Amino acid sequence: MGVPVAPQEVVERMLARDPETLWVFETDGRITGGVAFLFLSEVGVAKLLGGGLDPHDPAEECLVSAREPAVGVYFWGIYKDGGGGIGDILKMLETWRFRNADLWTFPTGDIGRTFFERIGLRAVEGGPTNLYRRVRRTSGSSNSEG
Repeated sequence: MGVPVAPQEVVERMLARDPETLWVFETDGRITGGVAFLFLSEVGVAKLLGGGLDPHDPAEECLVSAREPAVGVYFWGIYKDGGGGIGDILKMLETWRFRNADLWTFPTGDIGRTFFERIGLRAVEGGPTNLYRRVRRTSGSSNSEG
């Protein structure tokens, strides 16, 4: 992905905990894209907003368990080579497990910021520096915007 999202042992632990953490896209046997997520719990979202979430080694309490609906979806890392995968990612985020979860990230550089703005994420006012979000939660939430 160009920028390591976390040490290898953390990535392996996240994959063992929830295989949906990492998505890889290929065309003709060649990897054309991929994305890594952290599926956040209420505690995880609160810590993210308060600057207390360590995305390089997230605490278990900050994550939902596998197959549990996420409260927040944090883009942990993204790689794109060509046109593949982005539409599939957005389609996956509309499934039952993720459709009510706000999307979050700390974009890296102008390319990252432009990409995330294109899919609807905006800078969070009053939050940690460079935190971006797309509000999607509509009920049963402590989210003041949704």
